[in-house]
Order: sequence, then C-alpha cells, then structure tokens
Amino acid sequence: MVSPPDAAKPASVAGQTAQAVPTRTEQRASPGSPVPIAAADRADIRPLDVTGALQILISEVRAELDAALLSMGAESPPESGARPENPQAAVLSLLESVLPAYLQDPQDLAAFSRAVPSLDSARQTGTLRALDLVASWKEVPAAAVEAVKQAVAGAGNLLDEDTVTPLWLLAEWASLAPKLERYRRRRRRLRRWLTDPDFKSAPLDEEQPPR
Repeated sequence: MVSPPDAAKPASVAGQTAQAVPTRTEQRASPGSPVPIAAADRADIRPLDVTGALQILISEVRAELDAALLSMGAESPPESGARPENPQAAVLSLLESVLPAYLQDPQDLAAFSRAVPSLDSARQTGTLRALDLVASWKEVPAAAVEAVKQAVAGAGNLLDEDTVTPLWLLAEWASLAPKLERYRRRRRRLRRWLTDPDFKSAPLDEEQPPR
C-alpha cells in the first residue's frame, strides 16, 4: 500500500494514514469493495494538492505492475523518482513505468499474449485504487481529482494502439517515443496473431528475423 507523499501530509500522521487505508491483501480479500478511510482517521490529514494526488496515481500503478512482474518472474524497471506537477507530466511518468513492463525481453507473441492480460489488469487495478484514494481524501480539491482523471485519460489514449497523436513530437517526449511506438506495434501484432492463423509464426517485433 502506498501512502501519499510527505509533502501532501505532515509526517506525524503518516502512521494514521497507513492504518486508515486498507492494504492490498485486505482489498483483494473483498474484490470490488470501496477504499474507505474512516472519518476519525482522516481528521488530521491535510488536503491533497495536485502534485500529491498525481504521485498517488503513479505509485499505485507502479506497485501493481511490480507485483504482476514479480508473479511472472520478471524484473521491475528502476523508478524515475519524478514528482509531476501537472497531468501531462504525470502521463509521461506513468508511461515511463508502464512501457518497460510490456517491453520485457526476450519474448515471442505467445509469451506476450500471456503477459498482457496480467499487465493490463494490474494497470487498471492501480488506476482505480488511486482514483478511490484521491477521491476519498479529506477536503480534496476538485483540481486534484480532475488532474488524476486527466492523467489517466491521457495515458490511456497514448496506450491505445490505434490512436494517432502528435504528443511525442514535443521535446520532452523524444526519449519515450521509440518505446511507445514499439509497444503499440506489439499490441497491433498481437491482435493479428490472435485472429490470423497465417501469422502464428511471426516474430514479436518486426525487426526480428522470422522463426
């Protein structure tokens, strides 16, 4: 379970926050249940700012992806440590965490088809948990909730393999563009692999020699 950043609450209530938010084990014991924070436990917690809310989103998504990778015997990529201050920066941070999970090597399309459902589910679980945590925070500003929603929508848009977007033409996206394009090609090739019998022997990445 990931607590909001220290900048968003005083250190003296860190323990109260940890007790107030259920652990992932508790949450998984009752799927679909909300993420309540008792009013008494929330009494001394400061309202989140936008940066704190976005950090919750990144931390929760990252934690779920790390757990999924661990269950598959794969290594987790290093964390960037970024603290985005706006939704666009949060989208960049999210993709820096998400894309390496889908670009693990070596893989073939069969292995990729087994990994994708777990990774998709982990990303969705982390996203929903973050939205619940932020929305249930005491006196959370509407701007903080909206920033998280915008970051989620922006990341989802870019991870859609059929979406055409010029975002990676911006200078700050230059280093991420090749990974994003490789991810989207893999998703398109997986979709074809699942439906086209003649594509079963195709490599996962186009640059790989046929097997």
